[in-house]
Amino acid sequence: MGSFSADLTDKIRTILEEISSHVEKIIGSLTLDEIQLKPFDNALFSDNRDSLLFHHVMQRMTRSFVTKLGQNMEDIARVILESSGATNIRWRKQAEPFDIKFNHHNGTDEYWIEMKSIFGQNKSNQATIDSEAEKAKREGKKFLLCVYNENREDKDGILSGPDFWNFIGDDDETWKNLSLLLREEGRKFHFEEWARQAAERLKV
Repeated sequence: MGSFSADLTDKIRTILEEISSHVEKIIGSLTLDEIQLKPFDNALFSDNRDSLLFHHVMQRMTRSFVTKLGQNMEDIARVILESSGATNIRWRKQAEPFDIKFNHHNGTDEYWIEMKSIFGQNKSNQATIDSEAEKAKREGKKFLLCVYNENREDKDGILSGPDFWNFIGDDDETWKNLSLLLREEGRKFHFEEWARQAAERLKV
């Protein structure tokens, strides 16, 4: 693949900008009324209002970022798959109960993918993952558990970290190119400033 095309770069940037805008909007919507509904927090920080406000702002910001990132990760994977030449790409409702289904550009292999951010969360739903793997096998498809934000030694049916990104990009340089773009776009995520502004607004 070499470096990302201008079109792929723009598409990934748009997705990341959507995440950034979402986080700003969510913490901007936090109200004092919501905080007042947390009696334990209010009692704990009754003599430290600044910490109370900062706690709730950071909690809201972290939750919204992690949730939105997870939702949009499939979009990033989709545009990379499109760029790699994969076909018949289905995601979200079209792929349920899987996250993504697609045909490899070799025209013979169809993959059904379950995407997770980390390995740890998989312990609680291992039975579901095993069931999905069996379902794909019965249909003659290739199942992959893909963990995009943790890097471990891959096993049969599991890809993680850079190996996952290089697989869907069908190129050993995909993760290198994506990580460079993430580094650039990450400079636009001003969590400290957003948190300060939100906390100052709530002090009034």
